[in-house]
Amino acid sequence: MKYAIAAIMAICLIGWLSACQHHSSEGFVIEGQIEGAPDGWVFFLHQQADSAVTDSVKITHGHFRFTGKVDEPTLFSLSLPNSMQELDFFVENTNIHIQGHADSLAQARVTGSPAQQDYEAYQQQMQPFNQQYMALYQAYEDAVRAGTLTQKQDSINAAANHIDSLQTAAMVSFITQHPKSVVSAWVVTRSNLIYEPDVQILNTIYQSLDTTVRATHYGKQIFQTLEIARRTAIGQPAPDFTLPDTSGQPLSLSSLRGKYVLVDFWASWCGPCRMENPHIVQAFQKYKNRNFTILGVSLDKDRASWLQAIHEDQLYWHQVSDLKYWNNAAARLYGIQAIPANFLLDPQGKIIARNLRGDELDKKLASIFQH
Repeated sequence: MKYAIAAIMAICLIGWLSACQHHSSEGFVIEGQIEGAPDGWVFFLHQQADSAVTDSVKITHGHFRFTGKVDEPTLFSLSLPNSMQELDFFVENTNIHIQGHADSLAQARVTGSPAQQDYEAYQQQMQPFNQQYMALYQAYEDAVRAGTLTQKQDSINAAANHIDSLQTAAMVSFITQHPKSVVSAWVVTRSNLIYEPDVQILNTIYQSLDTTVRATHYGKQIFQTLEIARRTAIGQPAPDFTLPDTSGQPLSLSSLRGKYVLVDFWASWCGPCRMENPHIVQAFQKYKNRNFTILGVSLDKDRASWLQAIHEDQLYWHQVSDLKYWNNAAARLYGIQAIPANFLLDPQGKIIARNLRGDELDKKLASIFQH
């Protein structure tokens, strides 16, 4: 491998620049050879501004050529019809070459993009953690089949938290070592650093990025998340919102002032949310007469499914939804990118805790109402 890289660099030095990582203001050229691919079409999915864009080009005898232009290095996904596999790779305005086989599309070789080199280095660094997660998931499946999940749940959760902490540390290490790479910003947007942001940690990482990286789509996403995280951090007044309740009447969060309020983001289609609901029901029944209530905010888009889930799970507290799925106004205001998620407010409407799951909610409420 080292010899091959050295040879390629040598070719570049003697003048064959057009065949090597040659950046062009005119745009990119992607030349691909996918053995075993049927004649037809190859599809490219990528992000452009705030929307996903799909392009397609013809593929004949496994060969295709796709041209275009990107404003910044951007992650593309390549797919073939009737195939479950995808190839993710970074595209920038240069000559890019793809070589692979239809049966192992995800492992195709991509050359010509410096950002892609960083992306592959990151994927290689994450591989050990992916293997550990797969082994842990297998242990979970085995416990389910053997009926021993109850006994092993705590140890499995502890192992998952340990892997997660090590993986996060590895992510941060990669980012600090590649401050000028757009891949570092992309890494942040695909991690718990975004989904469950810690303001101090996220701000430190953001400030470590080069200004050119902060100006990218991924960098702007980090900044936006950071701004929302600051507004919804523990100790801050909870942003107010108004949404229709189950009868279609507007209900404001601020109307519940004077009580401890759990703002619970969930959806009928969210498996983890439905698994968490029994814990929330138990907490509600235990503390509903002690100045505590819940405001459920559903990210549903089907009214019937929403109401059915409320009935099935016995979520008999305030429930609101604008039925706009991930575009739910409250979810966007609070920067919700994964559910379940929740915020606990004091009677003055100040955030005092967030993402209390399982027994953590009961423990927190017990500490509040112990007197």
